[in-house]
Amino acid sequence: MTARALAVAAVACVLAGLTTPAAAAEPGEPDAGAIAALAQAHVGVTRLPGVAVAVVHDGRVLHVGGYGRDSRGEPVTGRTPMWLGGASESFTAMVLAQLAGFGSVPLDDRVVAHLPEFATADPRSAQITVRQLLNHTSGLPATVDPPGGRPRSLQEAVAALHDVTLGSPPGERRVRSEPGYWVAARIVEVATQRPFDTVLSDRVLFQTGMLTTTAVAGTRDLVPGLVDGHDRFLGVSRVQPQPDRFVGGSGGVVSPAEDVATWLAFNAGRGLRTVMAGDGLREVQRLGWEDRSGELVLRGRTATASATLVLLPESRYGVAVLANSREPLDAGTGAGPSEVDDLADELVALIRGEAPPAPGPPLAFLAELVLVALAVAAMLAAARAVLRSREWARARRSRLPVLRLVPYALPLLLLAVLPRVTGPLVGGTTFRDLAEVWPTALVAAEVVAAAGAVVVAARLYAVARAVSPRTEP
Repeated sequence: MTARALAVAAVACVLAGLTTPAAAAEPGEPDAGAIAALAQAHVGVTRLPGVAVAVVHDGRVLHVGGYGRDSRGEPVTGRTPMWLGGASESFTAMVLAQLAGFGSVPLDDRVVAHLPEFATADPRSAQITVRQLLNHTSGLPATVDPPGGRPRSLQEAVAALHDVTLGSPPGERRVRSEPGYWVAARIVEVATQRPFDTVLSDRVLFQTGMLTTTAVAGTRDLVPGLVDGHDRFLGVSRVQPQPDRFVGGSGGVVSPAEDVATWLAFNAGRGLRTVMAGDGLREVQRLGWEDRSGELVLRGRTATASATLVLLPESRYGVAVLANSREPLDAGTGAGPSEVDDLADELVALIRGEAPPAPGPPLAFLAELVLVALAVAAMLAAARAVLRSREWARARRSRLPVLRLVPYALPLLLLAVLPRVTGPLVGGTTFRDLAEVWPTALVAAEVVAAAGAVVVAARLYAVARAVSPRTEP
């Protein structure tokens, strides 16, 4: 028997003890029917097109199920591939925690000690440690839009950081940084002399039994069974392809809920001992996850997909909610409204025997209604102003009418800085980020700005005609 066959057998034995599918509920556990009913009810009252849910306890799968449909109209199931987005970071953290356990990449080493090619325009970046990359305290920005277009490899992605400056000194504050995980994944490549996706597959996905999970470097890479997701425009879900983005190490894992259930079981504690060494076991439970009052939370968002994973370390429960859509205002930080987060919270409440949290107002939907109303009002006001531009010009010949046009020009100025203003809400500071995450906001801003520009042009033309000398016939 080959070494790989022996490894397969060993993994099978581990998984048999960890993730018995659809295990009968023990006393005190929520049964599969209650979990399914809650998930189905949530999807029914929200506008999520498709959702997959997984709940595990102490290494046992209590429920995996799918609700709603995918973009082709097919039912979503526990085997439907879903983007994990930023939740993929926990996989990268596990690989580096393994390397730390073996002593090859100590987490408190400086990045440049293992990756001499890493450099930014900020000399403080030489002080960044591997641990700071993984816990998002490196000071690197949340996103980077490389001037040469999207990177095609981790090496190119790291090179694209040469002109970046740090937002804060390393170790000072936590800001989720996608480029930080590009650097982390590149460290893996250099340390192992193998492609990151291959290392991740061999060291984590294979060893944990996630045999239908795929790791890719780009959102346009081919993944078997993966179809387009959804965004929302004017309050309505619409089918959209993933924009072409580089996600190596930071958001490139695509997994069905069945595999995510296995991942949750391992991260709850028992299974980690089969893939970790030394202090790595303790490290991986603290890296890549956000500690929320005793709960460990992972959130991942792409332009057309959402994922929220929750671990309850004390009780050894795990919850995952995967959706084939993304809401406006949901930046994946927990600060904005999120129907995916809400469902995860409801499942946690069910596990604890508590009343589910009261649903909040549909802020994203209300925000879209307000934006649409503003755009319509701006168009109507602009039409009225244009029709009355001659009368306006005659009445204001001697009153510096140009100054009175400033309010109509302000929307153009606001449009120019809009991505930076909405950055905390959408998780990015470029027009591309805004268009991908909240297209209604961008279109509404463009309509208001265009309406103001039309008024300015019409009134300037009317003023010019009013003050120009008339020629006698």
